[in-house]
Order: sequence, then C-alpha cells, then structure tokens
Amino acid sequence: MNLAFKASIDMRLISARYPDEPGSKVNLTVKELVNRYYKESAQESAQIVFVDISTPKKKYNFEELEENYKNNIFTSIYDDIKYNLIKSGVPESEIAFIQDYNTEIKKTKLSKMMNDGLIRFLIGGTENAGTGLNVQYRLSFINHLSIPWKPAELDQRNGRGFRTGNWFAKNFNNNKIRCNK
Repeated sequence: MNLAFKASIDMRLISARYPDEPGSKVNLTVKELVNRYYKESAQESAQIVFVDISTPKKKYNFEELEENYKNNIFTSIYDDIKYNLIKSGVPESEIAFIQDYNTEIKKTKLSKMMNDGLIRFLIGGTENAGTGLNVQYRLSFINHLSIPWKPAELDQRNGRGFRTGNWFAKNFNNNKIRCNK
C-alpha cells in the first residue's frame, strides 16, 4: 500500500532514478496552482496543498533547488512544488512550508500573512496545517495531494476554508472554495 500510495503521487518517491514526469500528480497540481494564482492575482487569493509525505529535510533557497534539479537530485515533494512555483513566476516569499511555523506565535503570524495576501501558498501536512490555522479570509483552493486515512482528517483539512469569514469565497466565488483530491 505504501509504495502504491507514493507512486500515485510521484515515482521519484519510490526511487530518485525515475525522471520528473510532466504528467505526475505533483506536476499537474503545480500547473493548477499556477493557473489559479494568475487568475486570482487581483484578489491575492491563497491556496493550501496538503501532503503528508516527503517533507523537506532542510530549507533550500531557489538557487539550491535549481542546482539540485539540474543534477537530477530529488529532495522532497515540498521542494519540488516550491521550485516549480518559483519557475512559474511566483515570488519565493509567497510560498510557505508549515514546518517553518512551529509555534503558536509563528502560526498566528502565518495566518495573518495569508489573510493579508502576503503568503499565497501554504504546503503542509494534516497534523500541522489541518488544525489551529485561521487562514480562510483569502483561501480559494485546497489541494489534497495526499489523502489522509481517516475521513475526519479530510473534513478537518477542508475546514481551513469552509468557515465564516472567507472574503474571497463570499465576494468572488459564489460563497464556495474549491477542493481537489
């Protein structure tokens, strides 16, 4: 099950010798994220990508990620998403990993930055990004790159956007946000 789960997201999770496939779930997700980013740029909408595997081991800047990519070094799904978002024109400062916000004070700061339109992408797992965040104000899209085992966890993730105070949904999207699995 574990191997099938990984293979369904990106074959590089099975072995780094596999190439970066344009049709992988990760690459299709990035394409959708970028399209939505530009379509909703005037509203400075925010998006969350939930992925519970392949978390980063260290923090890379764009130049390091680019060097890794040139040398076919796969570090993590998080890094791959970040690298491809930046390559598509998203400023690095608008992309956050939940692991960098590991205290209540930092999570409060992250929530404010997302609600203010400064952070446009949050990448995190169910446990750390699925609870305790009030990032709904500009949230337009929740992508479940990996699906949790318990349905209640999926509901909890969706709860980041399906709540009172979602300005984007109310004013620009018929009071709805989009979720993708």
